[in-house]
Amino acid sequence: MHFKIIYKEQNGEKTENNLRKYIRKKGIWALFGKQKENVYECLQIGKCKDVGSEILYDISCLNNLSYDPSGTKNYINEFGIDTGLKYNEGIVQEYLYPYIKKQDYKVLLFAYVYDTNDEEKEKLLAWLTHAKYWRDSHKPLEREIPDRYEKIKISKIDSRKDCSVWKTEDAIMNFLMDIT
Repeated sequence: MHFKIIYKEQNGEKTENNLRKYIRKKGIWALFGKQKENVYECLQIGKCKDVGSEILYDISCLNNLSYDPSGTKNYINEFGIDTGLKYNEGIVQEYLYPYIKKQDYKVLLFAYVYDTNDEEKEKLLAWLTHAKYWRDSHKPLEREIPDRYEKIKISKIDSRKDCSVWKTEDAIMNFLMDIT
């Protein structure tokens, strides 16, 4: 497990940018956001063959596209929760990241978590962090499923400790170190 900051924005200003180090580097990354409650939550988990390029595109969507509320599909996360986002089929990122930006996070932090793009590790990480906008890439849920997370989390994470909020970046790093 590696916890390294790839990119960070505070109050809309870029404060850390290590994207170049992750161009053409495979891995699993996580996006954390800190809202007015002054705690971090995990917003998204991703795996890919080129972490830097994927996050560069996500940041571009965050900062260069405004949220378009004309989407026709409800964005249901993997845990059966309707996130409030409406999107159109085939252009999810282009709706998701402007929507995240609209939520007015004080801090957005992309972190490099694993140096492998193993699908099972991605899924486990998403379940352990209860990543708010994560969906299993195979088939998105079409409708809300109340209490889905609680009902099936044991089958997904076994007896591992899960967590959905952290007070500091160090707390995130310590949690991630403990789960590997």
